Amino acid sequence: ADEAEARHSGQLASAVISAVAKAVAEAKSEAEARFEEQLALALCDTAAATEARHAERLALAVAKAKAETAAETEARAAAKHAEQLASALSETADEAEARHS
Repeated sequence: ADEAEARHSGQLASAVISAVAKAVAEAKSEAEARFEEQLALALCDTAAATEARHAERLALAVAKAKAETAAETEARAAAKHAEQLASALSETADEAEARHS
């Protein structure tokens, strides 16, 4: 009877150890799956943030280029206007000089 009880206790202990090992393995698999999912989400968030920063830098570069182009266009128009004024003043001065001669 003691031998049968010892065998039964051994079988019970073996079954408990097996069940605990199975539960630990399942928990480990679930934890690994959650970790992989969280890692994938973090990578997606990082990629989205990087893409947003790139788009922002691109938009700023385009705005800067447009502003520089507008400033250059305004400067050229102002220079042309100044040349026209200088030419008109020169013509007026020439006409005034011709009248006084």
